[in-house]
Amino acid sequence: MAYTYELDPAVKAYVPTGIHRGHLRTDIGFKVDIDLNLHKLIG
Repeated sequence: MAYTYELDPAVKAYVPTGIHRGHLRTDIGFKVDIDLNLHKLIG
């Protein structure tokens, strides 16, 4: 599981933008595409 945040210039603080399970895909700021499935890595 991965949590993502974005800097909100209005409040000058990071705010949550998502909770990702299994796959993290976003294009906030720049494109990110990460497989979070650890079972594929362990075998």
